[in-house]
Amino acid sequence: MDAGIAEKESVRAARVLREQILTGARRPGSRLVERAIAAELGVSRLPVREALRTLESEGIVATAPRRGAAVRELRGEEIANLNEVHQAFDRLMVRLAAIRRTEEEAAQLVLVAREVLDAAERGDQARALDAATRVRFAVAAAAHNEVLGELIAALQSRMRLLFALPVDMRRQGEVAVEICDAIARADPDGAEEALRRYLSEARVERHGQTLAELESEAGRAASSP
Repeated sequence: MDAGIAEKESVRAARVLREQILTGARRPGSRLVERAIAAELGVSRLPVREALRTLESEGIVATAPRRGAAVRELRGEEIANLNEVHQAFDRLMVRLAAIRRTEEEAAQLVLVAREVLDAAERGDQARALDAATRVRFAVAAAAHNEVLGELIAALQSRMRLLFALPVDMRRQGEVAVEICDAIARADPDGAEEALRRYLSEARVERHGQTLAELESEAGRAASSP
């Protein structure tokens, strides 16, 4: 197979699998069988293998000896750790964006945030998630901090894996609009407060457990002899 074609097919395979994983179409722990995925996408196994490597580097696919690739399962301690990083990065990001954004960036942020809410109100989960991701990158760009942007980009898929678990996209859209409106008004305190309120409401559910319960469980495990 031509290397250029294989590369394009691997990019497409990674995009399709990523969206399936992050929208819940492929559940945590479910196996990712190269042959079956290749047949589903109408490609050979080589681009699928490359796609799985890409998704593993993003932290949303895990491989194990004799078991192969599977959708990564986030466990209590990792959920707690990711949540801590998510909160710290996002609070800094929205504050810097409110201080440093240009007028053009402010206008674009308000438009994209509105897309999240509009898609959620139509029940289009995939489009709402896509718009929410674009909001996050747009806010990071408006913060004008290259290192922060690189760190957020590196963690984006794992963050989406965390927060694409059962979540109220309508509420997420409302908060996106509130935060981006505050950024557009150059109000860093307002943007951070809107984010703080949302994070205090947020609960990631897994097997009936809330985030708080998972964090408590992780703490007990860490303190046990």
